[in-house]
Amino acid sequence: EKAGQASRCLILTVPADAEIYIDNKKSGKSPILFTLVRNADSPRIITIKKLGYLTVEKEVIPDGDVIRINLNLEAERK
Repeated sequence: EKAGQASRCLILTVPADAEIYIDNKKSGKSPILFTLVRNADSPRIITIKKLGYLTVEKEVIPDGDVIRINLNLEAERK
């Protein structure tokens, strides 16, 4: 079993400039490239927020491969 793995993680959103949170910690704005470290077998939670758009949450488990998230954000219904 490969332990202590990390993945490069690339997040692209349309529109850009969405706020990216990793496990509820603000990590920057899209587009963003960072290294996500594995936390045993617990998924890391990536939350993508932008004012006026629906929030997207993804669970990922870094496994050494590149994680790419390409999102077209969906506008909130008024």
